[in-house]
Amino acid sequence: MNRKFWVLLLVAVFVGASMVISCADDDGDDADDCNLPGTVTYTSDVKPIFDAACISCHASTLSGDDRNGAPVDVNLDNYDDAVTSSARVVAAVQGEIMPPSGPASDCQKATVQGWVDDGTQE
Repeated sequence: MNRKFWVLLLVAVFVGASMVISCADDDGDDADDCNLPGTVTYTSDVKPIFDAACISCHASTLSGDDRNGAPVDVNLDNYDDAVTSSARVVAAVQGEIMPPSGPASDCQKATVQGWVDDGTQE
């Protein structure tokens, strides 16, 4: 099997486990209260999250030390790059690895996951 298959399988298992675990968490920021649109899109729903929490390191205009250790192939400031990195982003956000300033809210996690589930619409 190719590497992409294994990465996607690992992400799917991780996201599923995270969802089961998060159901028991009651921190007052339930994903069910997010009022997500029928279809989550990059421009309207996801880009504002990325702009606020991610592009200070994950922007295509940054290089070297300005990226604060962010991989050069993970950029979230434009749609095409965000789609390419979407599986990695979901895994990092759901796993509370990113953003380094602290975990994304349940609503932000649900929005990013919904974007991927809805087919990474622009």
